[in-house]
Formats: sequence, structure tokens, C-alpha cells
Amino acid sequence: MAGASFLKFLNSGTGKTGRSLGISDGAIYRQNAVELQFEIDPAATKSYRNLRPKQWAGTEAVWIKTGHPLTVQFTLHRRSNGSGADDPEAQNIFTSPTLIAYYDAPGPNVGSFLTTRPSRLYVVQNFTGWIVGDPIKGGVPEQLCEVAAWHSIVSLVDENWADANAVPKWQRTYGNKSSLGWGDTSKPPPI
Repeated sequence: MAGASFLKFLNSGTGKTGRSLGISDGAIYRQNAVELQFEIDPAATKSYRNLRPKQWAGTEAVWIKTGHPLTVQFTLHRRSNGSGADDPEAQNIFTSPTLIAYYDAPGPNVGSFLTTRPSRLYVVQNFTGWIVGDPIKGGVPEQLCEVAAWHSIVSLVDENWADANAVPKWQRTYGNKSSLGWGDTSKPPPI
């Protein structure tokens, strides 16, 4: 493969897409915002057009605790092989002649846990990203670099876990991160 190479994984500050990176908490989502950057070989544009990022959502696991967040054990709520193709949306892509970057912000929708009312959530999501291009001579898109594997882990505790009538108050706790490599979906954290 030639034409592109993985350059950087960013999880803080602001990247080429202009989006803030790191913790990204909204009303119902708790996310880890990241940017992946790929260097483009200028020679690639002589053989390929429409260079663009691709992403695959791989294995994921959701672990929960119901009851005291320090004394009860995590149980597996859901595990899957992932949703598959998860290409970045156009507004989350930066393209220049020598660089392609894309933004993503995975993480759980905490509103989806209102009926189970867990005291802790531990969510591991795995992804791969790469660059493809359409051959100028025609044919199907070709992969132009090795995949970059990365993961996001969101670890939360509901500060109102003991009051079933209170609105959940989710706070981040030990174990939050996003990084290169594959996250372990086979087990929750020790505590």
C-alpha cells in the first residue's frame, strides 16, 4: 500500500478539523472526542482521486453495576462485534493536499439506561481508521495505508445512585481514556 500513512492521534486541544478534543459531555451523551490525521503522499494524487477517510466500528462492551458503586461487581450488559462501517461525516473531515484528518466522539447515551438505573457504567469501544482513493484509471476504491486501531473508554458513576427518585448525575471516574490500540472488551476494570 502506498499513498498515505497514519500520522497522529489527538485526544486533547484542537485539531485540523477545528473541533475541541477530549472530554465531550452533553445532555445525554458522555463522549471522548478525538482526531486522526493521515499524511498524504503528493504522488498519490497522480494515481488516485477522491481520497477520503474510512472507519470501522469494531468490538465493544458495556459493563454496569447496580447497587453500591464500590462494593458490587460489574456485570456485562452488552457485548458486540460492533456496528461495522462507521465512516466520518463530511462536516467532521479536513482535507488538504498533504493531510486528511477526521473527528469522532464515541461514547454512551446515558439516557438509554434510565430503566436499568445502573450506579456505574464502563463502556469500551474499538475502531480502525484508514484512507482510500478511487483509481484514476477506474475500478473500485483502494486502501492507501495500514489501518490505525484506536479505542475509547468511558467510565461513569451516578452520584445519585442511592435515590431511585433522583435524576441520575453522571460523573466521570477512573478509567476514562482514548488511545491508539485495541481496548479490552473481555473484562471490566478491577473496581
